[in-house]
Amino acid sequence: MSISSLSAAQISALPATAIQALTTTDIRALSASQIGAINASGIEVLADTQVAALSATQIKALTTTQIPKFAPNVVFDVSQLTTLSGQQVSALTSTQLASLDTSHIGALSAAQVGVLSATNFSGLVDTQIAALTTTQIKGVTATQLKSLTATDLGELANTQVA
Repeated sequence: MSISSLSAAQISALPATAIQALTTTDIRALSASQIGAINASGIEVLADTQVAALSATQIKALTTTQIPKFAPNVVFDVSQLTTLSGQQVSALTSTQLASLDTSHIGALSAAQVGVLSATNFSGLVDTQIAALTTTQIKGVTATQLKSLTATDLGELANTQVA
């Protein structure tokens, strides 16, 4: 039996060990509704290779409850990250955001940057702040700016805020 023939309810009932055992081919075969049905313990055990196999449609199907359950060492690739909705981006944890390199930070849209909580925004490190583009800075909210320290503000180059 193929994994794709299981209902969303059946996918939701799978133990973490079954999700962990899925191949990248199995992951690619899952529908959006099946992806959205993976339970928290299943999301927690997904490996980098399994996450990398997720299509844009599957990424869009991830719930805001699932997003923070990804292991801290699992990073969406740049194209997957840009696919995330504002609600999905706002569900990212500070640990997940801290793991993003400058290419990932630079790929976020102004709208995606604008939905980060003040706590998560202020948790960006100096290289991440320096990687923000002028367009992204336009998406920063007053609350986010107030959350930055003087050191953080010093990381903004004149060209970023011009």
